[in-house]
Amino acid sequence: MRGTQVKGTTTTNRQLGIRFLGRDGAIVVSEAGILFPGESEVPADRIVYATWVLEKRDDAWLIAAYHNSPVKSAS
Repeated sequence: MRGTQVKGTTTTNRQLGIRFLGRDGAIVVSEAGILFPGESEVPADRIVYATWVLEKRDDAWLIAAYHNSPVKSAS
């Protein structure tokens, strides 16, 4: 991928759910995507469900694991 393909892009995440695992762990599920310059919403074929596993260390929440998969199947 050339560096210019992502220049000016932003990401968007909408939290769908959160489950705390004690005081120091959480699983967050979100709907996410990349907005290219000039876009105000992510096209349906680029929306993904993202799962984040977070852990709290030294009063800071850190990403322990991340995974995403397309919302719509490629057909």
